[in-house]
Amino acid sequence: MTDLQIDNVRPMGGTVGTLHIKDGYVVDTPVPGAAALDGGGALALPAFIDAHMHLDKTLWGLPWRPHSAGKSLSEKIANERNARVELGADTEVQASRLIAQAIKNGTAAIRSHVDVDPDLGLGNVEHLLNVKAAHNDSIDIQLVAFPQTGLVSRPGTADLMEAAIKMGVELIGGIDPEVIDGDADAHIRTIFDIAERTGAGIDIHHHEEDDAGADTLDLILDAVHAYSMQGRVTLSHAFCIGMVSEQRRSTLLDRIAELDVAVITTAPGYKPFPPLNDMQRRGIRAASGSDGVRDVWTPFGNADMLERAMLLAYRSNFRRDDELAFVMEFCSLGGASVMGLDAHGPLLGQRADIVLVDAENIAEAVINRPTSRTLIKNGRVIS
Repeated sequence: MTDLQIDNVRPMGGTVGTLHIKDGYVVDTPVPGAAALDGGGALALPAFIDAHMHLDKTLWGLPWRPHSAGKSLSEKIANERNARVELGADTEVQASRLIAQAIKNGTAAIRSHVDVDPDLGLGNVEHLLNVKAAHNDSIDIQLVAFPQTGLVSRPGTADLMEAAIKMGVELIGGIDPEVIDGDADAHIRTIFDIAERTGAGIDIHHHEEDDAGADTLDLILDAVHAYSMQGRVTLSHAFCIGMVSEQRRSTLLDRIAELDVAVITTAPGYKPFPPLNDMQRRGIRAASGSDGVRDVWTPFGNADMLERAMLLAYRSNFRRDDELAFVMEFCSLGGASVMGLDAHGPLLGQRADIVLVDAENIAEAVINRPTSRTLIKNGRVIS
């Protein structure tokens, strides 16, 4: 951490002033000997948080590969693994390239899922733990052991996931307990048992749709209560919340709020998603992320959380300045809350994870997404 003085900036779009940073936190008085930075009149915002990514899958920086994924999950998984071999993709090199792109865009923290199964073993876990250590000074990274190909239907996967936690992975993942494994009870019980034994958090991919998906979601929420895991569980995607009747959606969101379950949505272009305003009114911890970035699952993505904020606003039909400011917070402070990080930003007492953006105000930043940005993390200029 570095003592820093940032002159000529506008915290959260306010009046032009100076930020004083001591030991990585914003303070109210000048710090003797602090390094100086001219902000050039930029907007000072909380650094962005990408709370859902797949660093072990990206092909970022490799030559363009036409999209070739099949329609079924098994076809997509086989396509991904064949493509990485064909292209000679090095997981650590690729992940590092994508992290550099995220940092350039003003991101200070990433939560990444990492595939674990009997075919891959713990190889990807080892690679991403190496990457995490190599970037420790410039970005916070949380890892989720992710059973992409199934959990109880793939014997040995549960043991590998528990081993991943002992290696330093922070969270246990899951994926579509009924659709993927055909046994939602066993899938959910396995995840929560591992979390209970290891003290790990949980982040479950939940793509299951309509009322059937809501039935599985109720089972997950039942487990949160039964295992006393309030505040330690995240639902990623949760399409079904945006697909069921208004009455059932309200009941699900009330339960999620009561159990302090976090929700991450990536504003997918092809599915409904949990309504942002309804989550905000209930005080649900919620965030967003890039999901796959330029991999064989999708050709889209650029690790830019300002662009993700725009997509959230566009798909939610948000137009007012306060609504656009809300989605920016969703992609910054919301992610910090979900990941259990300190409140950060340019305001007094906050940890000095700040991004400087050339924009008149927050709404314009979301709409225009200026590419020239400066990332400050723990009071140190990173990019």
